[in-house]
Amino acid sequence: MNNALSKAGFQVTNDSGAYNTDEELENPLTIEKTSFKAIFEEYADIKKDSGMYNLRMFRASRIEIEKPLVKEAYDVLGPEKVRELKYHQSNIKRELLKQMHETLDMKVFLILDALLPKQVAIPKKEIVEKLEMVYKGLKIQKKAKATDLKA
Repeated sequence: MNNALSKAGFQVTNDSGAYNTDEELENPLTIEKTSFKAIFEEYADIKKDSGMYNLRMFRASRIEIEKPLVKEAYDVLGPEKVRELKYHQSNIKRELLKQMHETLDMKVFLILDALLPKQVAIPKKEIVEKLEMVYKGLKIQKKAKATDLKA
C-alpha cells in the first residue's frame, strides 16, 4: 500500500498515532462549567466566521443546545447589546422580553412576574418598587401605583 501511494506521488510517513486531542471530547462538561461571557464570546466569534462551514460549527450547535440563551441573545439582541448588558443573564432575559412582546401591558406583566416571588405574600411597597423598576426599564413616563396592577 505504501509503495503504491509513493508511486502515485503521495508522501508516506509512519505516524504512530500522534493526533491532536480535542479538549471538548475529553471533557464534555466544558460548556457547562464555562462562564456565560466566555461561551457567548466564543459563539459570537464562531458566528462571525459562519460564511465557511468548518468544524467549529459543531461547537456552535452544541452551545445552542446546552445554552439556548446564548443563541437567542445573539440573534435578537446582537453581540454589542449583550456586551452593553455586561453579560448579566437576568438583564439579557429582561431585554429579550422587551423585544419579544408587542403590547406594553404584556411586557410589564412578564417582567414583573419574573421579578416577584411566587405563592407568598408580598408587601405593597415592594410591589410598587418593582413596578417602578419595570416602568423605568421600559421607559414608561408614569408613576407606579399598586392600582396599576388591577386590570
